[in-house]
Amino acid sequence: MSLLRLDVVSPLPPVRSGIADYTLDLLPELAARADVRLVRLPGQPVAPEVAARWRPVPAEETGADGRLPLYQMGNNHHHEGVLALALARPGVLTLHDLVLHHLLLDQTLGRGEYEPYEERLAADHGWIGHAAARGKRWGAYGEAPTFALPAHRTLLRRQRGVLVHSAWAAAVVREDDPELRVRQVPMGIPLPPPADPAAGRAVRRRFGLPEDAPVVGSIGFQTPIKRTAAALPALAAPGLEALHLLVVGEVAPQVDLLEAARRAGVADRVHVTGFVDAETFQAAIAAADLCLNLRYPTAGETSASLLRVLAAGRPAVVSDYAQFADLPATVAVRVPLGDGE
Repeated sequence: MSLLRLDVVSPLPPVRSGIADYTLDLLPELAARADVRLVRLPGQPVAPEVAARWRPVPAEETGADGRLPLYQMGNNHHHEGVLALALARPGVLTLHDLVLHHLLLDQTLGRGEYEPYEERLAADHGWIGHAAARGKRWGAYGEAPTFALPAHRTLLRRQRGVLVHSAWAAAVVREDDPELRVRQVPMGIPLPPPADPAAGRAVRRRFGLPEDAPVVGSIGFQTPIKRTAAALPALAAPGLEALHLLVVGEVAPQVDLLEAARRAGVADRVHVTGFVDAETFQAAIAAADLCLNLRYPTAGETSASLLRVLAAGRPAVVSDYAQFADLPATVAVRVPLGDGE
């Protein structure tokens, strides 16, 4: 029996994307089961060590000689090339984010182009998409339509199959379009070594946290939907005066955690690292006594950072919402959405 021949299309390190890291972890597992070829996206760098091992081919070779494209699709500008290739040369698409509306906004209104935005949103969502686009044209920049209209229907209908990582996501996709071929494939990550207390203490010293203080960690790229800012007032609660918050990962421009911490009166106990390398990332998980992974609203993504936290044996608190429903109650503490969410 001949091996399945795959062309893997995804952002790759050094691109600062969780999907790039996921793909790098996935490649050896795929290569053990299939004939795998890596595709280089136009205009994106590939780390020299990745290029040396996997020898990526140009994007125009995607799907040549009967190879099956396997796309890794996310909801930001790093995936413009993935989107273009998946539309032109359909294959199997892993939908990491159910909502692709933010990418659509980046490609159209973000560049001052209204007509393509209206056309593509109407193509996916009919008159509702047309009406939502008109609202955007006149300055109605609320987030509700962005999350309610995923803007992925045309893309998904072009594919031979769609993969998602949670049962919740699969149910949402099937409800929206019952004719799609969709399958849940749980997200996997390499099992890390047990959390290293010495590495955790070193991270505490590096970022100015007391070695003996209780520490809550918020791990991963910080966007408004990550809800880290919503946890800041808790640090000011009576009895939690010794608690520190360690925020690990790049912070989106529209999120100002330090200003929010100043308003809450807890700025001296909030520590923001910015983007860190993989070794520091893992050590930061060891530095935390408890990790937060709160999300609202959701683009439907399964959190690789949460999986890394759980794999390291750290307790976690998650929102009782959407894709988190897949988690067994014994794995993480679920908290209901607050009135402000």
